[in-house]
Amino acid sequence: MRKLDTSSQPHPLPSLPFPPSPPPPPSDVLQRDMGQGLPFRAACFDGAVSISALQWLCYEDSKAQSANARLMRFFASLYTVLRRGARAALQFYPGTVVLPFP
Repeated sequence: MRKLDTSSQPHPLPSLPFPPSPPPPPSDVLQRDMGQGLPFRAACFDGAVSISALQWLCYEDSKAQSANARLMRFFASLYTVLRRGARAALQFYPGTVVLPFP
């Protein structure tokens, strides 16, 4: 029976030789202002996730870009590209919080 070494000396961890990772497959990247709407065909997504992006639609860069119009274009296009029964999880940080209770 071996005795467990409880000294405070660090023990080397065994290293396993891992083969190098293959390069990722080529993919398409879309960079677009989502306030202009989502450029996808109708009912092509099962769901959508947005983390800390939604609040940027509330800013107006110029008088031609109203926050209300940008939000309406985004939500209308999101509704269009999601399949029936799909879900969207949208997380955002509001600039001000108004609580309905004291």
